[in-house]
Amino acid sequence: MRDGEEYDVIIEGNRENQSTASDMENLYVRSARTNELIPLSNLVTIEEFADASSLNRYNRMRSITLEANLADGYSLGEALDYLNDLTLTYLPAEAVISYKGPSLDYQESGNSMNFVFVLALGIVFLVLAAQFESYVHPMIIMLTVPLATLGALLGLWYTGQSINIYSQIGIIMLVGLAAKNGILIVEFANTLQEQGVAKRDAIRRAAEDATMFRGEGNR
Repeated sequence: MRDGEEYDVIIEGNRENQSTASDMENLYVRSARTNELIPLSNLVTIEEFADASSLNRYNRMRSITLEANLADGYSLGEALDYLNDLTLTYLPAEAVISYKGPSLDYQESGNSMNFVFVLALGIVFLVLAAQFESYVHPMIIMLTVPLATLGALLGLWYTGQSINIYSQIGIIMLVGLAAKNGILIVEFANTLQEQGVAKRDAIRRAAEDATMFRGEGNR
């Protein structure tokens, strides 16, 4: 050891003599000034504080729960994507992420949305096919669904909104309204053609009549 250099010294003792905080009074260290042994309690201060009474577990794994509120201008989907990017960057590969509460509802609704949407289209098509006794007329009516969905997505993009539970419900309602208008137009056009009206004129008049009928129904 050379003069002027400082070294850290780690002192180890028997574990049975370190079980309580009062055991610190039984430890003695040598003073650098008097070269005498003095109690360690004269040099250090012991503080007691509360710790977790239990270890949280989720899905039988030790876990921590993060709770936060959304900042202004951010959606739940954007916040979850940001957190997922952080976990992939900083956490080890064996770390597992699970969701609870609104985050879990968002994940489940997003994953099942495509299946529910396709199933709903299939059911609506079969009902319309049974009603019109044709596969052509339901296809014409179903063509309004992609247009309505595209318009809704463009509206969300233009206003800077995200696809969440509320916007999904709104899109479903919009699809229902578009399908209803399509049913009215096809029904009126078929009736006019049976009365001898030309197909182009029947379609134009059916669209006008469906608009008037919808307006009267809303009053």
